[in-house]
Amino acid sequence: MSREALASTPDGVGSPDWVMDVAERARAPVAGRDTPPRERPDARDQRRSVVDASLAAKLLGAHLSNRSQLMPIRPTDLSGLDEERATLLIRAMAAAGHADGGVAADELARLEERAHASAISGDRIAALLAELREPPSIEALVRQVADAPTAERFYAVSAWVIRRDEPTCRAYLDYLAVRLGLAGDVRIRLDGDVETLAGATVTAR
Repeated sequence: MSREALASTPDGVGSPDWVMDVAERARAPVAGRDTPPRERPDARDQRRSVVDASLAAKLLGAHLSNRSQLMPIRPTDLSGLDEERATLLIRAMAAAGHADGGVAADELARLEERAHASAISGDRIAALLAELREPPSIEALVRQVADAPTAERFYAVSAWVIRRDEPTCRAYLDYLAVRLGLAGDVRIRLDGDVETLAGATVTAR
């Protein structure tokens, strides 16, 4: 599909080409922003940069360790959320499932499992799952994210439901992290939480 055709595509995630295109544009540097040339560093500057990098790595490790202890172990658990927020996250999962062209059977099973474990009423679940057979508008969903904890859960449930080893799905998560404004260290932690949960699920089976 041409770039012109993609630009006129209605907002949604039903096309893998659309996902790859918007992810590429989200990662692109701002046009027209010139980077001033850097002077050649002397030996003292080089040593200082090595020390700074080492300290930064240690600080980041301690920061991630502390945050992991403070944050919920299961960011994909919707059982403690109100119906409105749980519905938003179920829709986020559906959008992620549609990122590669359609919700697969295993993705649908995860959707149904999370919906039935949430505060969403029984009659509302059936209507919601029927609605999600069509790709939701990802932009409309992101605009409903009002705070950082919801943004983190939005990303976590999306990463958990899709096949993260596929290029289109990875591109979708790159795009989603940018749109949600997630810091790099936060995304690393969330990806780790999701991998841990996925491993625990496989072991349980």
